[in-house]
Amino acid sequence: MSMTRQNVLIQTHAARQQAADVLKQLEAALAECQSQLKAEQRIDHVKLVTGKSSLETAIAQTQRMLESLDRALDEARKAPGEDAGPAHQSPTLPSPTPDTRPTPEPGHQPTITVRGLIGPARTAGKYRFA
Repeated sequence: MSMTRQNVLIQTHAARQQAADVLKQLEAALAECQSQLKAEQRIDHVKLVTGKSSLETAIAQTQRMLESLDRALDEARKAPGEDAGPAHQSPTLPSPTPDTRPTPEPGHQPTITVRGLIGPARTAGKYRFA
């Protein structure tokens, strides 16, 4: 297997892991946003107009990206190398692993800024609505 192909496989696998991490963050942000909206007895105006919240749309797009990356990795693992003969086997990359990073301490969450139909700047939990 050429170094270029191997590098592409490694980079694609890293992108897949990063997309999986983003998906987890989006799902957590959606849950937090929904609980804040419920606590403040407010509605999601984007969801009211489009049928989906912006976070739900981002989650669906990220899931599609993960599916595309999985297909690309599967095809790359099955395809013979450019410099290999018929007996060549592509090295197997490790399967995606669950996130094993430690969870941040309470109060150490990143701030997510949401802009749109929310109104004047205000703070709700760890999210800053502007």
